[in-house]
Amino acid sequence: MDASDWIVAAAWVQALGSIAAIVAAVWIGNRQHRQSVEFVADERSRVQREEQSRRRDLQRATTILLNPLLEQLSRLLGTLEAHAGLAPLPGTALTQVGANSNITALTLEQVKALERAFAFDALHLVIHAQLLRAVSRIDDELREIIEGNSRRHDYAREVVRPTAFGITVPTGLRPPSVDPSELASRIEHLRDVAATVGAD
Repeated sequence: MDASDWIVAAAWVQALGSIAAIVAAVWIGNRQHRQSVEFVADERSRVQREEQSRRRDLQRATTILLNPLLEQLSRLLGTLEAHAGLAPLPGTALTQVGANSNITALTLEQVKALERAFAFDALHLVIHAQLLRAVSRIDDELREIIEGNSRRHDYAREVVRPTAFGITVPTGLRPPSVDPSELASRIEHLRDVAATVGAD
């Protein structure tokens, strides 16, 4: 082979090498793109799994926290419905209201402590605020029943007064009896809000 043949051969080798380099670059680029797409998909899937796990954990924590309260309130509601129309409430029923008020106040503090767990998205911070409000409204209603019935006991003792001639005369009007429907409505609202915890 003379010098010109070597030059041609070298040119061909260089051209083929360039083509191979281009093919390799395209292949590597495609492979990196596929890997990037797979990485993004895997990362998105991992984030979704973590968020779903957080939501499930939050649902479980809320259920564990609220179920005892809701069970106690359901029993109390049955007692109040059984004594609807009575004024004042019997002492045993009033004691049950007081016990539920203590449980509700404790649950309210526990719900407040859960705020950090709800902070993974704005929607659940709103739900946390709604839970606080729902438990607080039940607490207010129970306190109102206790205070109202304490006044009713005093009122009942003074509702009639004997006169010098042995005739009793009313000194005031008997207050209205407890209406459990407001408490029932607030309990149902709490159940509704609790059902949204962990929802998408």
